[in-house]
Amino acid sequence: MAKEDKEDKRIGILEAAGKVFYNQGFDGAKMEDIAKEAGIGKGTLYEYFVSKKQLFEEMMVYNQKRYLAGIVEAIRSGSNFREKFIALAKHQVRLVKEHAGILEQMAYFRGVSREFGALLVEQDVKFSEILKKMVLEAKENGEIRPEVDLDISVAIITGTIIHYCCKNVLFYNTDPQSIDYDRLWEVVMKGIG
Repeated sequence: MAKEDKEDKRIGILEAAGKVFYNQGFDGAKMEDIAKEAGIGKGTLYEYFVSKKQLFEEMMVYNQKRYLAGIVEAIRSGSNFREKFIALAKHQVRLVKEHAGILEQMAYFRGVSREFGALLVEQDVKFSEILKKMVLEAKENGEIRPEVDLDISVAIITGTIIHYCCKNVLFYNTDPQSIDYDRLWEVVMKGIG
């Protein structure tokens, strides 16, 4: 099998696994169910992944990489800091709404390997670096005061989006369309004092 075909099949398995883990949870998911969802035999599944735990971890890493690529794309869609912030917030909210079940599985899955934990930390660092770049660009363009601390700015943006937008959508079933992103932007830029 050509390398491209093998990678396409692997991605198909990872996406099928996401659906099964979403619907059945980690403990309820069976490798047979994942193979069936992927349209392959169970033996073929084991040629790619030696265990359900490995498959779950690789599925999460795959989704994290897609998540970061989506963030970069969302930020690039804006022409100024305000547009980039709002595009980022909307992207995050859409992802949380679409992937609530898998996020829940990730939150409760405790059997992760050190390697997987390290990959998640690495992805978090990459997320912060993407936001730092966005903030630095805004500083250079005069959209943010030059004395504003870079790390604090990233923490404020991250906290606002994750703890306000995503929490409301995930835990309180808030309609993403009802979030006032302009008001959110205003609070971030003017502060609370």
